[in-house]
This record gives sequence, C-alpha cells and structure tokens, in this order.
Amino acid sequence: MTDYRKHEIDGATLGVITERMSERLIPQIRKQSIFMFQLEKLKSTETNGEPATRTCDHASQPSSHPDTSLVIPPVLRMAIDSRDLDLKSASKTKLRSLLIQTLFNHLSKTTMLPTRFQYVELLSTLNLDYPFLRESIGSGYDAMLDSLHNKFKKERKLLVSNNEMARITEKWTGRKRPRQTETAEVNPSTMIDAGEDDRSIKEHLRVMKEETEKFRPDLELLKERLTRIKLYRRNFVSNHSTEETLSEFPCLRLSKILAWDLRDIANVDVDQQILNKLAVMAPRIIRVSRSPLKNKLMCMIDDCAEDKLKTGLLTEAAILLLPALFKEKPELLFEVEGQAQTSTDMSTPKMMLKGCREGHPMKYDHIMLSMDDQVITEESVDISMALGLLLCIYFVFRIQYPKGLKKTLTFLECVVLKLKDAGKLPVTVKRVYNSIYD
Repeated sequence: MTDYRKHEIDGATLGVITERMSERLIPQIRKQSIFMFQLEKLKSTETNGEPATRTCDHASQPSSHPDTSLVIPPVLRMAIDSRDLDLKSASKTKLRSLLIQTLFNHLSKTTMLPTRFQYVELLSTLNLDYPFLRESIGSGYDAMLDSLHNKFKKERKLLVSNNEMARITEKWTGRKRPRQTETAEVNPSTMIDAGEDDRSIKEHLRVMKEETEKFRPDLELLKERLTRIKLYRRNFVSNHSTEETLSEFPCLRLSKILAWDLRDIANVDVDQQILNKLAVMAPRIIRVSRSPLKNKLMCMIDDCAEDKLKTGLLTEAAILLLPALFKEKPELLFEVEGQAQTSTDMSTPKMMLKGCREGHPMKYDHIMLSMDDQVITEESVDISMALGLLLCIYFVFRIQYPKGLKKTLTFLECVVLKLKDAGKLPVTVKRVYNSIYD
C-alpha cells in the first residue's frame, strides 16, 4: 500500500508556493500579498514586545500617503497674484513654460501616463485655486491641457529604452487604430443627380452661361439650376482646375452666388458673421497685435471722426493684422499693389488690394480676389466682404488651407463662422483666442 503521507506538503510550504504563483499570475494580488506580509510582520513585531516607534510629532511622522497638493513656485505665485498676462500669452513665454513644467512635475510623481481624469482633476483644481488662469474658451483649461499632454509625450520619448515604460505603452502603440472610412474613387458617370442625365445637365449649363452674361442675371434661376446639378457640380470642381471650373460654371464669379453656395453647404451667412463677430473682436485683436503694420493702420483710424466709419476701419485693420497674431504669412491672405511681393504662391485664394495710395493697405480703390492666376471676382466693396468671399472660395472650390495661413483660417472657421466646435481648436489657436479675450 502506497504511503501517501510522504507526498504531503506542510501548510507553510504550500503558502509560499501559492504566494509565488499569485505574484506571477496576477500583479494586483502580488501587491496585496506584499502588503499583507508587511502587516503580519508589523503585528508580530509588536507581539514580541518591540512596538513600532511612534511619536506625537506629526511633522516628523512619515505619512502613509504621498502629499498630492500642488506646490506653486514663489515666482509663479507672484506672477499669478499680479495677473501677469505672460501666463496666458499666445506665444511661448518663460512663465507659461514654468507653469506647464510645475504641473508636469506634480503629475509625473504619480504616473508618466496620466488618464484624462487625472489631467482634468489637476487642471480643475488649479482653476478653482487660481481663477485668473481660467481660459475664455471651452472648459476653461483646454489650451493648458493640450500643452501638458504634449509635455508628457515629449518626456516619454526619452524613456523609450526603459523596459517597464515599453511594457506599459505596448498595449497602446501595438494596437491598430480604427480604420477610417476611405473615400472611394468617384466615377463621374455615377455622379448624376436624381432626375438628370447628360442631356439635361448640358442644358442646365447652357442656360446658366447665357444668364451669367446678362447685365443683371436672374440669381434665383441660377440657384435653382445649380441645386438641380449639385452632385455633378461638386464632383466637377473636385476633379478640374480653377480655369476649367470657371469656364464650366462662370456664375461662380458672382459674389452673391458664392455666398449663397457656402450658405447651402454650411448653413451660415458668412458676411453677417464676419461683420458681427469680428467687429466685436477687432479692438482686442489690435490691442494684442505686435505687427509692425499696426502703427500704420492705427494712424488712419485715429484720424477718422465718424463712429460708424471708425468701426469699419477697426474691423479691416483687425483682418489685416490677424495672420501676424498667429505668426503666419500675411502675404498669403492679401497683397498690396505696388509693394514688393514676398510670396509667389498664387495657387490659393488671395485678396489683391488695388490702387493703394501711398502703399497703405486700407487706402485701396478696389479689391480683387484671385486664385491660380484667375480673377474670381472684383465685387468686394471692402476688406471684410472680401474676407467673407475668400472663405467662400475655399469651401466652394474645395481648397485646402495653405500651411502658412492654416491657423488663421481655422480660427475664422471655428470662432467667427462657428462651423466647428471651438473646443477642438489646435492649442496654438486656443492660446491666441485666450490672449484676445483676457
């Protein structure tokens, strides 16, 4: 008969084996097992007559939880108390960098991969303690959140060789992103509007061309025909040059048709939005601008005595100063006739200020909008109207924003025209917005 007793394992050995298996299988159980081991050790120490050292001095007693309170450096605290605008500047400043570094130092004590809850909890507390730091757009800390998030990304790049960091981030970097819906190549023959065919489309095009040549074209007729061949028109614009598009649809040179088409696409009256929104923001934009053109424009505004005219001049000046506020290229937005051209890029829409006396951009005779060496329209009566039509051209002709003007146009699209959620603006655009309203 087999003696099973020789295969028996005492309780202590079994406990050790179970503990080691737990440590390998489940990291959380490992932490709990370490905690329980230390707790049992502490109890046994006290039982053997060696109580743990205690003191009534709470200042010298080590805390069981790390101090999670945010420590603000004295220099930064003084800047906050004095409401230093460099803390909310659109450009990168020493104070703003120090603020982000302070937040990073605090949060990195806990983790190098903070969750959104940790970000929000820290920044919400910061805004409650220091209301001056609250931003004027979105949740009140959107730009700061983006800056802090980018700071963590930058610092994590230095830890790539760290095996533990690689293990933690593996589940994110190794995971495939959701596949975006790919735009299938569109066959022009399939882009036929309901109730239309090749013959009817040609007839619509013929009627619109004849109507556009009239001294006073019937705008309602043009709108009705354009609506009936909407799919064909937008497909044609996407696959043909500016010259070919204007030859096929000459009515797109009319300012009222351009404005109507954007209203049909995005349900926004671009002219009214620019007049209403930019007129309010204009004094603030001019105040924070550091463009060398600012003094030249302000001299003309100060000489104006009529209030209504002065409001219009302020709006025009704000438009001309807007690219410099984002440190972008004004020459991609407008060119002054007679001045040396600093940009030869004619592939994107641009305002051409003609007949400018003394080379002053606000002393123009008329304004021409051009693209790809093609004159789109000359019907703008002022710079604010020209800006509205310029945005219409970007949308109607499906033009991507140029790199040197993307922030400016994104600001206009989201903040002025309200076509997108302002909370999703790039961090640099948010900073400019906050600097305007603070």
